[in-house]
Amino acid sequence: MFARDYHGNFDEVLVRGVNTNGALKSLPMAPGIPKRAAGDMIVLPYGTEQSLDVIREIADELAAVIVEPVQSRRPDLQPRQFIRDIRQITERAGSLFIFDEVVTGFRFGPRGAQEFYGVDADLVTYGKIVGGGLPIGVVAGKAKFMDTFDGGMWQYGDDSFPDKPVTFFAGTFVRHPLAMASVKAMLTFFKEQPPFFWKVMNAKGDRLASAVDSYFQAQNIPIRMTNCGSLMYVSVEDPQKYGNLLFALLREKGVFILEDFPSYLTTAHTEDDIDYIIEAFKESADELIEAGFFGHRVTSVLAGTKRLSGPPPQLLGGKALATTNDAHLTTVSIPTTESQKEIWMATLINPVSSTAFNESVSLKIKGPLDRLALMDATYKTFQRHDALRAHFTDDGANMIIGPDLDIDVPLIDLSTMSASERNRKLNQILLDEVNIPFDHANEPFVRGQLVALDDDEHILVITAHHIVCDGWSIDIIANDIGKFYTASQSDDTIRMDPAQSILDYARVERLWQASPDREASEKYWLDQFRTIPPTMEFPTDRPHPAGKTTNSHRLDGSIDRNTVSGLRTVAAKNGCTFVNILFAAFKLYIYQQSGQKDLVLGMASSGQSARELEGVVGHCVNLLPIRSFFDESIPFSSYMKTVRGAMLDALDHQHYTYGTLLKDLKIKRDPSRVLLTPIVFNFDNGIDLSSLELANLEVKLVSNPRTHEHFEIFLNIMEDGDHASMEWSYNTDLFDTETILRHMRQFSTLLSQISSGDNFDIGVNSPSPENSALEITPDAKLVAETDSIQKQPDLESISAVEDQLEILWCRILSIDSLKRDDDFFELGGHSLLALRLFEQIFKKYAIDLPISTLFLNPTIEKLAVKICQTIPQGASVLERKTSSERDGSTAHPTTAPIQKDDEWCTTTVINQDTDGQPFFIVGGLGGNVNNLWQLGTLLGKHYPVIGIQTRGILGHTPHSSIEAMAKEHIRDIRVRQRKGPYNIAGYSGGGLTAFEIARQLEQENEEVSFLGIIDTYGPGFNPKYENGGVERLLYEATKIRKEGVIGLWQRIRGKLSNTKLAEKYIRYAAHYFPARYRLSLLEFAWLAAAEQYKGGPIAAKITLFRSTPVTLDDEKVMTTDDSFGWKNFTDKEVDGIQLSGNHLNILEGKNVEHLTSIIVDRIAASKK
Repeated sequence: MFARDYHGNFDEVLVRGVNTNGALKSLPMAPGIPKRAAGDMIVLPYGTEQSLDVIREIADELAAVIVEPVQSRRPDLQPRQFIRDIRQITERAGSLFIFDEVVTGFRFGPRGAQEFYGVDADLVTYGKIVGGGLPIGVVAGKAKFMDTFDGGMWQYGDDSFPDKPVTFFAGTFVRHPLAMASVKAMLTFFKEQPPFFWKVMNAKGDRLASAVDSYFQAQNIPIRMTNCGSLMYVSVEDPQKYGNLLFALLREKGVFILEDFPSYLTTAHTEDDIDYIIEAFKESADELIEAGFFGHRVTSVLAGTKRLSGPPPQLLGGKALATTNDAHLTTVSIPTTESQKEIWMATLINPVSSTAFNESVSLKIKGPLDRLALMDATYKTFQRHDALRAHFTDDGANMIIGPDLDIDVPLIDLSTMSASERNRKLNQILLDEVNIPFDHANEPFVRGQLVALDDDEHILVITAHHIVCDGWSIDIIANDIGKFYTASQSDDTIRMDPAQSILDYARVERLWQASPDREASEKYWLDQFRTIPPTMEFPTDRPHPAGKTTNSHRLDGSIDRNTVSGLRTVAAKNGCTFVNILFAAFKLYIYQQSGQKDLVLGMASSGQSARELEGVVGHCVNLLPIRSFFDESIPFSSYMKTVRGAMLDALDHQHYTYGTLLKDLKIKRDPSRVLLTPIVFNFDNGIDLSSLELANLEVKLVSNPRTHEHFEIFLNIMEDGDHASMEWSYNTDLFDTETILRHMRQFSTLLSQISSGDNFDIGVNSPSPENSALEITPDAKLVAETDSIQKQPDLESISAVEDQLEILWCRILSIDSLKRDDDFFELGGHSLLALRLFEQIFKKYAIDLPISTLFLNPTIEKLAVKICQTIPQGASVLERKTSSERDGSTAHPTTAPIQKDDEWCTTTVINQDTDGQPFFIVGGLGGNVNNLWQLGTLLGKHYPVIGIQTRGILGHTPHSSIEAMAKEHIRDIRVRQRKGPYNIAGYSGGGLTAFEIARQLEQENEEVSFLGIIDTYGPGFNPKYENGGVERLLYEATKIRKEGVIGLWQRIRGKLSNTKLAEKYIRYAAHYFPARYRLSLLEFAWLAAAEQYKGGPIAAKITLFRSTPVTLDDEKVMTTDDSFGWKNFTDKEVDGIQLSGNHLNILEGKNVEHLTSIIVDRIAASKK
């Protein structure tokens, strides 16, 4: 047992422990207790590591460990981990673990202290409450121990008989019928109560004890009032000889508390009672101060106010107490946490920006949805979590929580609207969700609505105020909605444990405020900021306004899988985590841009995880201002370890709030700036949403971008398996979109450099503050290219563009209707139709996009956003007319003109549905990769497929040699895959470029494991044959007999596709068909480069894919040299593969399936 436990008046537990020369010994607590009674007992200090060591050492000798889990005279001592460790030790040793819950049983919840600590005891004792006022003692426990009382399972009146040995058990009140009836009534009452019943009771105790104890501390009175829920204890510190006079003064005011005994709140105590008790304590303490009992005499803080003159109102006149307690359990009021108070104050100071606290997400759902069931699941989830049922007092000092939530989850049916109307309405709904503030006085701090777009397409929009919800909480809410809905669609009855409560979190926070840990955390943070850091001078596009603004925008991007993998590897080698290396990299980037060596960045941290209350919905996030100093001479790995240490220290002291620190530091306020942490980093690795499901429906959770943000830059990085995405929110009064795009690219480049293992000195190549704001790193790319960075264009403009695109798609694809999330290629689109589409886009919007844009934006929804992003800021697509529509003249692009010598990324993602080593493929003669869509889709089931385009398709100056093209491509390939072995292929004219890429990679000592040449002659291979007219006629006649007229047409089509129009006629089309014009010019440039290309030897094995011969010359080439000249460049045998189909249709239908299967087989073989 443990010191200061109370286990009743029984000789064997009325003992005390002593330590004589290191030897533990137990002695009787008082005269008259036989010494032998203490012989079988060991008494240890409660809640210490030393006690655990002793228990571990003698565990095999112990019959049992008995504990009063919350000591009635030290209720603030709640050693959770200590209790859990004892449970583990006794389980391993086979000793019993006994909970004495005579005082705590049913007080904290239906399972008492076992539920409070999260453990199962072997035996539990109960009394007091469970008797309903009658004398009672209850022993409960696991069957194998309880069988000793009654012999096990048997039935009275039949032939069954106890089969277990029993011990003696008797007493005067054992099984007394009146006591048994009272116990039954009490247990029935407890079973009928919802979880909120106990939350109310515990919260009442928290409110009373918190208010009284805070007053004692504020008045420097050496008395404490501690509690655990409704169990409270008032302790007078030694040597305050007259401190107990407090209790006499309380009794004069009708408040009875017995000295040196615990006290309790019951369901009969109303909120008015608690208010009266608090005032009685304050007046009594004030009277003692006025009399000088505590060594200091001050003027009463209650001077001039009306004093309490007698007992509480309900004790006057002999009025009977109410027979029901229901009215007292309707609401509970508790003090708000420090972080909640900070949010409340922020909304009061700047009400206009209160929507910066709107946390809004959308659950996008596809499939046949039971709408009513989902709406009900959403309501049940809102109802389940206490914080979502909260409102606040006018001063924000208290949070008031009721048992029920009066809220509707409406259905907004847009399915009958036209596509344009529907999208416009949806966009407005989402905009309203982030822009409409919550009515603090009249409505809940959460709302939801279900939007029906079609019979099988819905969006559930959920928005909550940050004062009751954080990012971690959103994940909990989404998962709970999924569980409720999924259960509703089956015959299973859902059994969910009671939700962890914000009341529990607030209680833990309050206990921490009065603990030594709080003092240690305060000292830590004040030491960190012993000197005030300089104001952050991160370069902005405009000066800070006189008053801080919150207007914001958000840009989204992603970090490619290879970089993520590399970062994890580098972090692990240095004993760091993924979040350590990301935060260190971000700090380094901010330093490079600002030049400030003394740098403070904010980092968000989850309070739920730190408090082991992972299921709590509420505002539990902590903002940690992490300070570091840059030494340019150290390598990045050393700096990362320094940052790791700073992060761990900050997390150890995270409950000392950011707002408290600002108050304690007394930093001079600057109304134009965010103090200490204008730039914040957040790593979102909360609850795993991979388990989120809505029965068998397809569901995806996305965050709705806010239009207001409190920080100048807020970077949120989200982890999702083996890849990560970034959300950059920024103040639009300080930064232009282009500036943030540049920061995204440059930061991505830095991450890529770090992921390669390049342990550079952090002072090397750091751009100066003056130049960094203007510098655009040539290699800066995200996962695909700048297309992967999405800005948030005007929602009305998007709808307008979607309307026009729907008309264009239907016309070009020859279909009557479509959905706006239909894929262009899956609807039958191909490269020629894509060319027609982009010509129409040019005519309509006067913007010139590469056709490869369609790979990344294959739906109307995505392409509309891309078009709106490309149109210059300030221009409108609403009722837009190009110059040709206005006056019949030619349209000219309104996008920023291409600088012909600009750096440009030549790679584009064709398919990235899988992970692993990428497959790189060079496009054909025209430079683009649009006709590789089907091949990419099939290969994408096995590898990420990356297309390589030729410089010039956007109007840049093309390279004049194949060697220069290959060098540029290798630069971009290495961004996606830094080291070999590489899989490289090229179609048609791209085969030459692929070959040269492989050659240059080998010269750089890289391995090329697969080199595929798809229907391309080798360098210098251009055989000429003299075919007579009769020979040609006979050949064509034979082909027609075999293939029919269709085969003839396909051969003519192939011949026409290779016919070159005179350049002067092509230039004539430039103003009307810019994409075709560029591709045609690029063909001329490429052909000139190909004629000069001589190639060279290569070590990699060449796999040559040949199409079916179409012409007589093709037939003769097959008999002359079926390697198409490639055997001249390798010592290995060329692996020749004969395909079905001609040069064009080998990339279509069954032909491309055959091609894909062979590529997959050859790549697999190369790895063996």
